[in-house]
Amino acid sequence: MYGHYTNEHDMIAHVANDIIRIDNPRKDIESDIMNKLSYVDKSKEYQLRRMQKNPYARASEHYAQLQKESKGNLCKKIDGSLFIPSGFMNLVKRKVDNVVDNRHDTGPHVALPWANASYSLKLRDYQEEAVELASQSWRGIINFATGLGKTKTAIALIRQLKRNTLVVCPSKSIALQFHSELVEAFGKSKVGFVGDGKYKPSTVTVGIAASVCNRIDDIKTLNLGVVVFDETHHTPANTFYA
Repeated sequence: MYGHYTNEHDMIAHVANDIIRIDNPRKDIESDIMNKLSYVDKSKEYQLRRMQKNPYARASEHYAQLQKESKGNLCKKIDGSLFIPSGFMNLVKRKVDNVVDNRHDTGPHVALPWANASYSLKLRDYQEEAVELASQSWRGIINFATGLGKTKTAIALIRQLKRNTLVVCPSKSIALQFHSELVEAFGKSKVGFVGDGKYKPSTVTVGIAASVCNRIDDIKTLNLGVVVFDETHHTPANTFYA
């Protein structure tokens, strides 16, 4: 039997914290990944349907731009290689045998004591399981029904990981609620806010999604170790490439 070897024409996936690069992808695998990672932005489709009723709106540059942005793909092909957000690691592992995993922890360890000795965060069994699984994984989705304690679970995860954290929320009201619960847990000095005209980052920072996207260059300087997306079904698909 000949030993396994890799040459320059073999398909190989290089995994970084943010992006997976697949070199020399087979055509069938490329097509399958492209199909699975295509998306339609329903909010832009809705705007297009409304503008179609007005001939002046249909002739506008804004209408043409919306047409370009209404559909997209989270998989990009550049110089023959595929680039995919690393959150789709499981999809890639099912299709590519040769995977080089270069992911690593980011951000320094930080002190995150409870704000006071009386604060109590008692988790249910399923919440403890979610925290344990999330702390052992690079990325993932926690899917709880309404009222089952997503915020409490996220707070427990943040404290367990003890790294600079960004919590991204889809709206001001949700962000303020999350901010209030984090302040109760960790104290005002440990919790910052981005959005509604404010840019006050801290050890744990809550941000409104639109404001975070508008200040990506500033956010990149925060030396983050953890990012939590609340209500991810509201998050625009292209945010994952921000």
